[in-house]
Amino acid sequence: MRSIYVAVWLAIASPLVKAEPILLSNQESYLFVAATLNGHPVRLLLDTGAGVNIISPETTQRLQLSATDVKTSISGMAGHTQTVSGVAFDLEVGGLHDPAATGVIMPLPSELGVDGIVGTTFLSRYQVVIDSARRRLELLPALTPAPADAVALKMVNGVPCIRASVAGQEGWFEVDTGSGDALVIFPGFGEQAGVARQFPSAPEGITGEGVDGVLREKLVRFSEARLGRFALGNVTASLSVRPHAPYSVDQEAGLLGSQVWERFVVTLDYAHGCVSLQPNQHLTEPFVGNRSGLGLKFPNGNARVVSVLAGSPAAEAGIVAGDALLTLDGTSLEQLDLWEVRRRLRDEPGTELQLTLRRASGEVYSTSLRLLELQ
Repeated sequence: MRSIYVAVWLAIASPLVKAEPILLSNQESYLFVAATLNGHPVRLLLDTGAGVNIISPETTQRLQLSATDVKTSISGMAGHTQTVSGVAFDLEVGGLHDPAATGVIMPLPSELGVDGIVGTTFLSRYQVVIDSARRRLELLPALTPAPADAVALKMVNGVPCIRASVAGQEGWFEVDTGSGDALVIFPGFGEQAGVARQFPSAPEGITGEGVDGVLREKLVRFSEARLGRFALGNVTASLSVRPHAPYSVDQEAGLLGSQVWERFVVTLDYAHGCVSLQPNQHLTEPFVGNRSGLGLKFPNGNARVVSVLAGSPAAEAGIVAGDALLTLDGTSLEQLDLWEVRRRLRDEPGTELQLTLRRASGEVYSTSLRLLELQ
């Protein structure tokens, strides 16, 4: 989930597993898995970029889970560190049990609609095969032979990373299925490698929300990113502008998110330290970026504007941070799935949308915006 860093990763012996595929559900490029916590059905985000399992406070209370005495310091993409409580539970995914599973209790973005996140502490027990196109997950014994075409995987702060290059600069990039982006460049690497200097006038604003707060980034596009033998063209990317420490070559240069991994069948082999990528029919499809300039949050089913990119269609339409979106093309937000709102705001360039909004003062107004490629 936009990189959750945990100082300790425990390598756990592989449990007995069965090989039947586990069906996933999806929204945009996010993947969700049905699971149980202490026997209760829950919906979890499948997040290879999360170093720990995460349970929301609401789910903790609803299922009457008890916090442990363990406290963990967590840092996310917003650059903030917080100390959170641990929690223990029986976790079951696809019939595979971890009766002594652990995690942390943290608030999660409401628009995800999940009870929690299944991360590395569970996934690293297996050889993990993620087939986004067919919405299938396989959890194989960790000692299953490594794929012949695999490339190196390295664990950094409890998160799997793969060697990749962007704009000719190499680094270790997180394999992060919990990020809705294609590519995020972390500020230390962006500055040291000179990547950030290539985009002095890129639009900047709040682009989303991580587990530790809102995300402020510059929106750009790279002509090429390389992963092993694969070259991805015209890749949308975000340059993080969070506070940061100096970069070292052993640290993460950035992350590769779900918009990349949905183009492959991905096999994460934690035991052998490698990743296998098999391309699917989506490999050469274009990457879609922000086309409205709106940064939205969806608290309690509402849509609130948290940022507007300067010079964007939203700015030209007179929309400002703090406005609430009431209708989209004449349909009330109460009647629209929030994922549908997100999809329509990324429709084809040139598409005109009619919006009704309410100012923080209570004034209601109508406006239109024409979508534009901003990255």
